[in-house]
Amino acid sequence: ENLDFALWLTCRETQDMWLPAFQRGEITFGGNFSHAVFALKAAGNPAALQPLVAALRDGKIAGADRPQVLQLISQMGGPAELALLMENGAAPMLDLVAQTVRTRGVRPDHAEKALAFLDHADAAVRRSAARLCGVLKLEPAREKLVAWLGSPSADAADVQAAFDALVSLGGDGTRRIIASVADKSDAPLGQRAQAVAALAAVDLGDAAKRAAALFESEATAAVAPALFDAFVTRKD
Repeated sequence: ENLDFALWLTCRETQDMWLPAFQRGEITFGGNFSHAVFALKAAGNPAALQPLVAALRDGKIAGADRPQVLQLISQMGGPAELALLMENGAAPMLDLVAQTVRTRGVRPDHAEKALAFLDHADAAVRRSAARLCGVLKLEPAREKLVAWLGSPSADAADVQAAFDALVSLGGDGTRRIIASVADKSDAPLGQRAQAVAALAAVDLGDAAKRAAALFESEATAAVAPALFDAFVTRKD
């Protein structure tokens, strides 16, 4: 632990010497990207990312090193770097971009391109794209998300992704859409419970009344945990 800290401090304090050389390609850490990630995290300098971004774009980063490189780019990159992650189209990358938008407030360049992934053949990509469109406040996604809620082919994971995205989009339209699903007597009980749980994020009082009604009439042990979690995880 002490050695790790000493190495981290050394990388940080001497970055004026090694970082320019790394950016010029004169220092490569022997091609060990995990070492490069450690040093760049210590430096905390977003300008140092370009060699890693170039290596990622050229397909030079092996599978074992990719997760930590992608994580670093999402933590330190700007709009152009986030756009590179998003354009890859893999679900984990879309999730990383969404997390960055939430935590750092940095939007990828050409954010509207996320809309195209709502029609992707891979269900995991579609769900990640839905959540990303939500945090990006891409209003054109709303119609597609509502269609998911009414689709007989949508499973519980699709429905949850749609609710998550709608909550992120916000607005009175979101409250009305979610409430309408909660009120559908012919909708599956699980979907109605998901709707009530989502409603807790936008109208806590209304969600509480609907949850009480569900518990009185139809709620089962299968849906109770999600309903309870929607309330007990909120400070208010």
